[in-house]
Amino acid sequence: MLSFRALVTISRPLFWFNTAVPVAWGWLLSGRRLDLPTVLLIAYFTFPYNLLLHGVNDIFDYESDLRNARKDSAEGALLVHPGNFRRLTWLMLAWNLPALPLLLALRSPAAALAFAGLLALSLAYSAPPRLKGRPGLDSLANVLYAGSLLVSALAHGVAPTPWAAVGAFALWAIASHAFTAIQDLPADRAAGIRTVAVALGATPTALLALALYLAGAATLRAVPALALLFIVYAGLVAAFLLGGRSFDLAHRLYRAFFSLNIAAGAAITLTLIWQQRPVIPWPVAGALMVALTALTAAALAWATMNAERGTRNAERRAGEHLGISARVPWRHIMRTSCEAE
Repeated sequence: MLSFRALVTISRPLFWFNTAVPVAWGWLLSGRRLDLPTVLLIAYFTFPYNLLLHGVNDIFDYESDLRNARKDSAEGALLVHPGNFRRLTWLMLAWNLPALPLLLALRSPAAALAFAGLLALSLAYSAPPRLKGRPGLDSLANVLYAGSLLVSALAHGVAPTPWAAVGAFALWAIASHAFTAIQDLPADRAAGIRTVAVALGATPTALLALALYLAGAATLRAVPALALLFIVYAGLVAAFLLGGRSFDLAHRLYRAFFSLNIAAGAAITLTLIWQQRPVIPWPVAGALMVALTALTAAALAWATMNAERGTRNAERRAGEHLGISARVPWRHIMRTSCEAE
């Protein structure tokens, strides 16, 4: 049985920031007043879209998720199994199909086309042709995270279209996928999934991510604050390269990366709300800023409280799925795996 609470967990609420917040950026950049279509668009990119994106991923990644230290935590649930694949599929359709007519009637044909492409890419990442299992294409497919910004910018008539911002966001998404794939390398390799990290190895993949983050910083050099943010992301990769390059270190740095995403997204949104005070009445702008700050603080607290849960559960599952004694700490397994790289 998949309750609504289970569906929310599968949708990874902390990931809603990555998809819904860029939609808000598109609206804020347009200078338009908040209206019902914008509210619906932002709402869709919270629970419904993420249920589709992550639900399909959980179905097709079932075997590797069982071996993954990050799962059964705030970073991903272990609620999906062959016994409820069919039910989850119907529930994903039930939550997404009613929204599609509304979203396909966006303000411009270009926005509708971008939205359709985003949905197709979101499915193709995990389901056949399963881009996740095609080294290089797996990271490239993660431009989908820049897709919600592009859809929103086109739907709200942002002029000129912020291609530099979309391009930099796409570079961020590709680099982030490559870097975070390093921590999943042992689980993906054991499950026979060929990600970019499995194909290249940990160190070359980290170097690729570093180069992409620096390219993103160069793309945004006209906005020093955002360029500096990309340098901070590059610093996380440098910490991995200089700090021993273990998979455990990659996992711990991912947690810092995860929190940085939430905080950075909130800071950018707060800045844009402040800049749009001539359009957004001050009481509304103030309420939005207070609500966003409170939501961000709650999300960061939740991420911190759940940080060790996946590690504890992975130690329990290690003997069951990897043939390793459950008494051996998972972090030791992660460290020795890097030595074989």
